[in-house]
Amino acid sequence: MDQKKEKNGGQESVVPEKDYKEAYEQEHYKSTYLAGRVAELEDQVDDLQFKLDRIKNNPVWKASTPLRKCMHFAIRQVDRVKNCGSIGGVVTKMKYKANERKAMKHYGTESFPSEEERKRQEETVFPNMVKISILTPLWNTPENFLRDMIGSVQKQTYGNWELCLADGSDDAHAYVGEICRELAGKDERIRYRKLEKNEGIAGNTNQCLTMATGEYIGLFDHDDMLHPCVLFEYVKAINEKNADYVYCDEATFKNGDINQMITMHFKPDYAIDNLRANNYICHFSVFSRKLLDGTELFRTKFDGSQDHDMILRLTDKAEHVVHVPKLLYYWRLHAGSVASGIEAKPYAIESARGAVADHLRKHGFEHFTITSTRAFETIFKITYEIIGDPKISIIIPNKDHVEDLRRCVTSIIEKSTYDNYEIVIVENNSPYFVKTDLIKNGEPVGYLNLPSHSKTENLIYDENLSSCENKIYGVYEMDIEKPQVAYTFTDTYVEDYTLQARIDVKEAIDEKQLAVLMRYLYAQASESFLYELYEVNIYQGNRYLFDSYFDFTRGTIKFNSVEASFTMEDIVIEN
Repeated sequence: MDQKKEKNGGQESVVPEKDYKEAYEQEHYKSTYLAGRVAELEDQVDDLQFKLDRIKNNPVWKASTPLRKCMHFAIRQVDRVKNCGSIGGVVTKMKYKANERKAMKHYGTESFPSEEERKRQEETVFPNMVKISILTPLWNTPENFLRDMIGSVQKQTYGNWELCLADGSDDAHAYVGEICRELAGKDERIRYRKLEKNEGIAGNTNQCLTMATGEYIGLFDHDDMLHPCVLFEYVKAINEKNADYVYCDEATFKNGDINQMITMHFKPDYAIDNLRANNYICHFSVFSRKLLDGTELFRTKFDGSQDHDMILRLTDKAEHVVHVPKLLYYWRLHAGSVASGIEAKPYAIESARGAVADHLRKHGFEHFTITSTRAFETIFKITYEIIGDPKISIIIPNKDHVEDLRRCVTSIIEKSTYDNYEIVIVENNSPYFVKTDLIKNGEPVGYLNLPSHSKTENLIYDENLSSCENKIYGVYEMDIEKPQVAYTFTDTYVEDYTLQARIDVKEAIDEKQLAVLMRYLYAQASESFLYELYEVNIYQGNRYLFDSYFDFTRGTIKFNSVEASFTMEDIVIEN
């Protein structure tokens, strides 16, 4: 073995040089051994496969197939009972799955417009018939995904759109361009450009933007699908609410069938703190082109979370961010899609964290930490540096829930690591309430007692409460139209804590009067009634019955041949 000299701290030391010939011989020996081992294992596999085939071809084994299937079925059922706790648990889960499948169809193809509704929407003329440019970057898109995507745009009930396709596919996927050129030749609203090189999601989408001529821009992924009514609903929001940024609810689906949903994402309205921590807006964003003046669409440095960065920047500039609370976008689940799990694109985590950090710095925040939560890698907990010692007012509305209130207040007092706070309990005429045992630092917690069904739009703290120093505003209840019909209303608890409420209408009413009556009862009824209603059935004439566990915030009442759909915000009559 050769040696060489090195200076170390002014002194020479002898360092033996590696004998590469000897190392090569050792690696060669290892390779030979491993090759022999692989051959030995392959022989074992062949032998075992031969024995398995002999068993499968045995007449006795074939004859026992029905028995074995029954045995495996029984084993699965035993395991199912163990997992669910009891046979009753299995039945409950089966009912849940059945309801889940029904909900998937309801929000899937069953929500598509009928021929009559489609014709009505297609013939609707808005005061502002804006042109929407839909940007879709392409890269090696599978043929069925591509045709489904383009087809979902062509089936829109609102026709003033253009689909801008920028194709960064490689030579092995030349069919992408062939299909796009074919469809563009049949529909002039489809615009296609083959890019010289693939620039990634951000770069390719920016290329799409250079093709766009619309007043509004929409962002659409190449493997997803749109609900036929999404552009109609968006243009409606633009006209009625002067929206300059619009988004909707969405679902993920698999196997090419939008009725096979994995998740249904019903999103909240716009809230900046929420948006910083979680890009819940995601799809399908449509916004005024004016918001892009002087700014980039996508920034390549945030590839993987370029949409989160873009949404944060544009919603900052928007005056009216509108959430359309309808499931109108279908996000395809497949290998390589972010919908299949963030593991498909691990770089997206750091990109998202960088986008949020950049946004916070632009808003003047200098000292903060962004950490992933256990729920999901790109759902963040943002910890801000506390400047000074600001007082926090915690407002807790309450009616009748004494024990819940006690636990809530106690948990704040016992677990809070921040001392400069106050608790203000908004008491809405509970029939009984123990006030004296809720103590903060030896002094009673402040109270604000309201009359039943208060119609105060802006709720302000009671001036007599010395402990409440901050001015508190909040919407309590809005005035609503009182029905001009004679009726009686009763709600009672029956066995198993089921609430039944009955309405007896004393005269014949039409569907609009029914809708007004239901909205009024919704506002006036007890808390239990609001949150535990389940089903609406027509009784004789104008008599109606409501049973437990119905979400009244998204309900439908069937009245003869008319459906009266109602939400928290409004009642809409659908003929």
